Amino acid sequence: MKFWCSIQNKDGSFNEWYPNERSFVATAFSSYAVSECLIALGNKIKEKSRIVEALGRAGMWLLKRSEYEASNQTSGAILFLYNLHILTGNKKYLASCRNKLGNLLNRQNQEGWWNEYNGPDIGYLSLTVDYLSKLFRKFPDKKLKKSIGKAIDFLSYFVHPNMTFGGEYGSRNTEFMIPHGIELNAKSNKN
Repeated sequence: MKFWCSIQNKDGSFNEWYPNERSFVATAFSSYAVSECLIALGNKIKEKSRIVEALGRAGMWLLKRSEYEASNQTSGAILFLYNLHILTGNKKYLASCRNKLGNLLNRQNQEGWWNEYNGPDIGYLSLTVDYLSKLFRKFPDKKLKKSIGKAIDFLSYFVHPNMTFGGEYGSRNTEFMIPHGIELNAKSNKN
């Protein structure tokens, strides 16, 4: 986590591929991972205040930005902002989490998928379901639960008879699936 702090850009963002890129996804996903570790480890972490300060800079950077082409990235940012609220008690992170979540849920296609570069993608949808399911465990909300259920129902049509998943019929042609979000909903979802 200290290394993560050391590679942060001064504006709070992180780079994914090249210097000064200021990547939404790298900032959202890495900040979520660090925040989740910090919540799990609590006061066992040396320099916790330094790490929370770096998370706060990342949170402020994400507050000012939105990602509409890759919904999985937005779901990661939403979960991170909720974690940042847990770590700091700062209500602006909770308000941003709620705002971004409301916008994401409103953009869900009636079939159950979210946009991933001009259409549904099965692998990235499973990542969105994963992040939103983790959020639901911390922040139960009926609209969120219903939305996750619709996404899982959509995903169920893309499991092949040999139990493989995805392929060249999604907008990003992914062939992977992240099952954890589906597992988290196994008892409450018939598919």
